[in-house]
Amino acid sequence: MPWRCPACLTPVQHNPNEAMPRVGTLYRCPVCRLELDVDPDTHKMRVAPLDRAADHPPAKSPRKHS
Repeated sequence: MPWRCPACLTPVQHNPNEAMPRVGTLYRCPVCRLELDVDPDTHKMRVAPLDRAADHPPAKSPRKHS
């Protein structure tokens, strides 16, 4: 059974040997590019909480020269 993005219902690429998504692992929807993880209570894919962003700091913007 394919894992699907909860926003656009596109199948999410994963290791075919895994029956279920792994808790604590980030996945990315190939269409809408949302970061996804699995809800440990419902075992369904969800949009990753924003607090996960602390694990992935934003890219630095280039400095403007004056």
